[in-house]
Amino acid sequence: MHVEDFVIDLTATIGSKYALTNVQTWYEYVDGIRTDTILGYRYTITLLDRGYDTLSVKIAGKKQLDKPDKGNCPLVEFDGLQIFPTWRPNGHQVGASATAIHIVQS
Repeated sequence: MHVEDFVIDLTATIGSKYALTNVQTWYEYVDGIRTDTILGYRYTITLLDRGYDTLSVKIAGKKQLDKPDKGNCPLVEFDGLQIFPTWRPNGHQVGASATAIHIVQS
């Protein structure tokens, strides 16, 4: 089995209700040094079904939503949301990417 064949159950892992809390620029790095090239944006969400844990979701391309005003964290949903294990020198983490983000209309 290859790591590419590994499938994670999104709902069991991160729940299904997400609140947008932050938006940050995602830059390209070359040889460990940040360049001025913007690859996309990281959307930090609070996982409302998972004890208010947080997760940053990378989306390549243009900014799709702005950082919410303080105290106003809209519910969001994603197109093409994927999560995956990653390893950093400080240990294992969960990475996430998507193709689009939308505010949930109530």
